[in-house]
Amino acid sequence: MAVIEGFKNVLNYSTCNEDSLTEIKALDISKSDNVLCITGSGGRVLNLLTQAPQKIVAIDFNPIQNWLLELKIAAIKNLSYYDYRRFIGLDSCSERKEIFYSLRNDLSKDSYSYWEKNIRIVSRGVIYQGHFEKKCKFFSDLLKEAMGDKVDKILSFDDLDAQKEFYKKQWDNSLWQNNINFSVTKAIDPAFYLYVNEEYNFAEYLFNILDKGLKRHLAKENHFLCLLLDGSYSRATKLPLYLQRESFQLMKSNLWRVEIITENVVNYLKGCGENYFNKFSLSDVTGYLSDDNSNSLYKYLINSAADNSRLCGRSLLAKREIPLEYSKNIKRDNEIEEQLEKLDLTIAYKVLVADISM
Repeated sequence: MAVIEGFKNVLNYSTCNEDSLTEIKALDISKSDNVLCITGSGGRVLNLLTQAPQKIVAIDFNPIQNWLLELKIAAIKNLSYYDYRRFIGLDSCSERKEIFYSLRNDLSKDSYSYWEKNIRIVSRGVIYQGHFEKKCKFFSDLLKEAMGDKVDKILSFDDLDAQKEFYKKQWDNSLWQNNINFSVTKAIDPAFYLYVNEEYNFAEYLFNILDKGLKRHLAKENHFLCLLLDGSYSRATKLPLYLQRESFQLMKSNLWRVEIITENVVNYLKGCGENYFNKFSLSDVTGYLSDDNSNSLYKYLINSAADNSRLCGRSLLAKREIPLEYSKNIKRDNEIEEQLEKLDLTIAYKVLVADISM
């Protein structure tokens, strides 16, 4: 399918558009666990690595996403926290090219070749160069033009009630809603709609999640809201785990636990041994699978799971239930799902948490 083929040949995600604290709470990873994790931007993998499992298999059918994870791992391995921040794009840096070439020995041939050919991406700071991140910047630029210094104000509050009052009286108006409507027509990747009804109102969906987010979280403490409203983390007071100073040494000491696989996750699980994985972090992978492939995912997931395993997934637009034929083995934890959705910083997703038994 052309849309999916296009999706796997570009850098779609480059930072972390999910709240991995949700996965960490849902999965309760132990030091003896083998974890299967969709690579995406690599942020989710590195966030889970702070829990020091026995092994994390990072899998993605898009090789570019895996090469990005390689680059981040090489940077963490070889750099100080200060230089890591500068290299990946959190802080300004004029030596990113030179730093990249110094990491060559810790990159695979394919990864090094890709980044050398696309050195401009590296030079600009990779965490804001994904397709999704660029669309966030596009949205925030339009927003700042329309809303002016109100963007500065919404990112300044220390009190949630005061932020909600400002949002109600000064922010939630036709300019805000028109900005969302215009942005949706220009900024949404067609892969988002692949398995969604053609008449789906994404503008209404986006408005509702941002409305919920700004009423539930201080904007400056929510890295997802900062990315959407400000186009970067420059004013975020709480960063994703893999960007935090407190996580850096934890990640650095556990990098050897990561194995990177470039393959369709359904095919990988089909050929995987029995009783191998204890924890599964699948993100919104079912949103990019056909109904048949989504059903196959659960079939092979059960086969590869050790007894009493745990699954955490997400759904954005394409809502898929666990097939009835597998519900005996995969039992959802609705109570923890509801609790985690209320706390989840990314506000856009429905969370799926389930126990897997043989």
